[in-house]
Amino acid sequence: MNIQVQGRHLVVTEALRQHTELLLGRLGRQFPAIRHSHVTFTAEQQGLRADIRVWAEGLDLRTGEQSGDLYSALSRATSKLERRLQKHSDRSYRFGNHHGQHESPRYPLHRR
Repeated sequence: MNIQVQGRHLVVTEALRQHTELLLGRLGRQFPAIRHSHVTFTAEQQGLRADIRVWAEGLDLRTGEQSGDLYSALSRATSKLERRLQKHSDRSYRFGNHHGQHESPRYPLHRR
């Protein structure tokens, strides 16, 4: 999975970049259809914000969280994205052909 990390109005440290790659790498192993992800860290007047955008086969998801700490904002945004991906894969499994004869070409996110 290709992971791109960007900082807006702040400098992204190497430790934050490694932590981002660790969290999104786990997400990529859990959902192998994810091809590319883009993370933007932003310093705003209200606090610090982490926005994550993920591209998978037939799917484009965005999520973001705001917090006083970049690590907690990233962690909360990643868990929110994980819930959304799980919900989407459960939905496509439930409404698709789940008998193993044909794989859904539109949403092959998660194999059971």
